[in-house]
Amino acid sequence: MSWTEHPDLVEFYTGHRDGPDELYPSERRFIPWLAGESGSVLDVGCAAGGFAAIWRHWNRDLTYAGVDVSEPLVEAARRLHPDCRFEVADAAGGLPFGDGEFDAVQALGWLHWEPRWERALGEMWRVCGGRLFFDVRLLIEPQRGEQRLALSGEWDGETTVPYLCLEWEGFARSLLALEPGAILSQGYLGRPSDTVTGVQGEICFATFVLERDPSSTHAPLVCADLPYAWPSGLNVDLRDPGELERLVPAG
Repeated sequence: MSWTEHPDLVEFYTGHRDGPDELYPSERRFIPWLAGESGSVLDVGCAAGGFAAIWRHWNRDLTYAGVDVSEPLVEAARRLHPDCRFEVADAAGGLPFGDGEFDAVQALGWLHWEPRWERALGEMWRVCGGRLFFDVRLLIEPQRGEQRLALSGEWDGETTVPYLCLEWEGFARSLLALEPGAILSQGYLGRPSDTVTGVQGEICFATFVLERDPSSTHAPLVCADLPYAWPSGLNVDLRDPGELERLVPAG
C-alpha cells in the first residue's frame, strides 16, 4: 500500500488542521495577511480541505481550491467541503490549472517529504498569480532521514516517507532562480518529531512567501526573520528582519 492511501491520513485530517487555533506561529504570521490580500487560493497538499475554514476565517468571500496526491483525502475533502473544488494531482508532475490562475498558492506540511521539491515549487509558482506560501526544513548542511507515518495511532511498522532538511544556501539560490519580486520568511530552531530518524540536532522550521512583481527590474527584496543569516554574495535588496512587521502586519 502506498503511503498516500494509508487510512491514518483520513482519520487524522478529518479532525485536525481545520481551524485557526491549530496553526503554528510561523503559519499564523502570514495567513491572515495573505487571506486579506487574496480573492482565491490553491492549497497544494490540501489533505481533507481543513484550510478552507482557516483561510475563510479571515476572508469569508475567498475562493478555495485544493489538490492532493492522496485520492482518499480528496474524496474526504469533497464530502466535507462540497462548495470547493478538489482534484487529485501531483505538484511535481504538473497541476491542472492555468498560469497565474490563483492569487495565492499554499503548500504546508509536505515539501520536506518530497525529493522533487524544486520541480514542485516551480509548478506552484507557475499557477500563482500573486504570492506562494510554503514551509520547509533547513540546515546549513543538508540531511536526509525518514519519518514514520503515525498521525493518529501506532506506527504500522512499515510506512515511512522521506524527511528532507535542505541546505540553506542552495535553497536560497533556488528561490532566486524563480525570479520573485520579494522573499519574506520567518523561522525558528527546533528538534524534529520523535517519528523522524536519521536527522541529528536542531533544524530550522521556516515558512516563506514569494511575491510576484512583473514590472520589477531591480534585485528582489528579502526580509527573512530566520536563525540563519541570508547567504552572502547573492544579489538581493536585503532588509532588516525587524521590517517584517511593517511589510506583513501581524494578524
